[in-house]
Amino acid sequence: MRTIARFDPFHELASFQHAVRRLFDDPHARLPHALPTAATGELRTEAYETPEGFVILVEIPGVAREDVHLSVEKRTVTIAGEKKQAVAAPPESYHLAERLYGAFSRSFALPDSADPSQVTARLRDGVLEIQLAKVSESRSRQIGIAVA
Repeated sequence: MRTIARFDPFHELASFQHAVRRLFDDPHARLPHALPTAATGELRTEAYETPEGFVILVEIPGVAREDVHLSVEKRTVTIAGEKKQAVAAPPESYHLAERLYGAFSRSFALPDSADPSQVTARLRDGVLEIQLAKVSESRSRQIGIAVA
């Protein structure tokens, strides 16, 4: 399960260094498996906060809407699905095979200010957009002051 957190470029750099080191240390390692990709369960995401709520964007190109499942349980949002191979050619006929297929899943812990009962989702151009409203107490509002 993942928590929505700020982007840390140094963490990404450390992961990349580890992948490159593994690539050179292990003669059987291949680049697509050495770097974090959708094959390792890493869906490319962005998450940000607005005055009204939270938005999570997930890249899932080539995945049909009926093959994506979104669930909210307690304070956790889970995206799961499967990217199916459109054309199944015999393995010996391939010259190049870099596209990834199979099941994927990713979970996010929601902040206390998110309302898990107010979730909407939309899939457009290979990007799943999940919007979560804030609980009404956490939204800022203007209070009028009466003259006495």
